Amino acid sequence: MKLNKITENAISLTLVQLINLVLPLLALPYLARVLGADSLGKVVFAMAISQILLILSDFGFNLSAAKDVAVYRNDNNKLFEIWGTVTIIKIILSSVLVFILYLSGLFFERIGNDLILYLLACTAVIGNIIYPQWLFQGLEQLKYVSFIQILSRILLFIMLLLCVKNETDIYWAVFLQSAGGLLAGFILIPKLLKIFKFSEKKISEKDFFIKQLKYSWIIFIPNIFGNLYLSCNTFFLGLMLPPSLVANYYIAEKLIRASISLCSPISNAFFPNQVRMFHEDKANALASTMKIIYILLALFFTGSFIIFVLSDFIVNLLFGYEFKEAGYLLKLFSPLPILVMLAIIFANLIMIPAGLEKAFSKIIMYSSVVNVFIFVFFVKFLSNYGAVLANILVELIICFSMFCVILKTGNSPFKYWREAFTELKLKVIK
Repeated sequence: MKLNKITENAISLTLVQLINLVLPLLALPYLARVLGADSLGKVVFAMAISQILLILSDFGFNLSAAKDVAVYRNDNNKLFEIWGTVTIIKIILSSVLVFILYLSGLFFERIGNDLILYLLACTAVIGNIIYPQWLFQGLEQLKYVSFIQILSRILLFIMLLLCVKNETDIYWAVFLQSAGGLLAGFILIPKLLKIFKFSEKKISEKDFFIKQLKYSWIIFIPNIFGNLYLSCNTFFLGLMLPPSLVANYYIAEKLIRASISLCSPISNAFFPNQVRMFHEDKANALASTMKIIYILLALFFTGSFIIFVLSDFIVNLLFGYEFKEAGYLLKLFSPLPILVMLAIIFANLIMIPAGLEKAFSKIIMYSSVVNVFIFVFFVKFLSNYGAVLANILVELIICFSMFCVILKTGNSPFKYWREAFTELKLKVIK
């Protein structure tokens, strides 16, 4: 029964992730053609701001609070205490962050010109407060809430197609892409009432607030670097370049990240077996990793070559001639999937199974900081082409750093390159 519940929750989360990936990809060509490059760039910058505020206001509660809920799932009073504490902290954090955004609009022209648009994007931050997925994750009740979230996303996607007809509908475009959590949260209010039965409940004492903040902070610090590494680039680009250039970069990045998203499911499929093999026979595990590297290199080299050759055709087909520059950027982006694939193999199939989690976390943290300086420097001199080159350079730094660690700790799979190649060649011949 427990296994069925775990499987059910895993499927539910996978479906939500799939919808969150597919619907924006479907919406992007439509918005590009309807809004045009300049307005799409403003929408992209607004969504980048809201994403950063989401990461900061979430503060690690998605893991820390979910853990507490799992522990006290049968204590209704404690559940309410956890929910109330986390909700109040999120309201305070979100209010401070939105106020800082408002002040930035008063002092910085780049923000102030479209301040209403950026404040409208903060609908996503409000939705993150009233839609407590962490609560239902801890209670292992993800099937129903995942259905609500998927339904909300689909409804808003349909409304986006109906309401956004030209570039004057830019506010609708931002609001409808930001309101998923808000709509799902309102639909789930009866479910929350049923869980808590709010009579005679009280919010936590001061000590519990401090405890939640301290524990979430421990999780927040390492997580924020990895998340901001992916989210801040578009934000910095929006501060430095005109909206039309931001739009072209965003389209190219979105397409390349869609191809990169295939890396994680592949590595996740190998991960449990790699962990077991590392504990039983490290040499065999590393030899197996070398075979995986050969296979995935062949696949991703082929994929990157196809992207390089067809980039102009893909962009013109989906987005139109106005975004032809995105085709050039996508061509420049084409080596990135290979580098990301190598980084994921080094991390998930070698470093983590070998117990090198701390080294992995440090590499991500330091690379995220370095990324800011490299990105800003390259964009300043090479515009959005510099942004693409900065992405590739930072990923090279990550790969090289991981390679140095696994080499230094005696976990390099490359010493088995000959045996792995011979074995694969024999299998192909057979």
